[in-house]
Amino acid sequence: HVVIDSEAQPQESISFIYESINWEHCIAGTSAFSLWDERVF
Repeated sequence: HVVIDSEAQPQESISFIYESINWEHCIAGTSAFSLWDERVF
């Protein structure tokens, strides 16, 4: 991963390969998922 900082709000960019992934925003109470076969470029 790389930390991008040009005197602005720091951001972090992470790249990885996956078959399926789930993520959850605990504070907002939302979640999402992605399957490798359904990716849109």
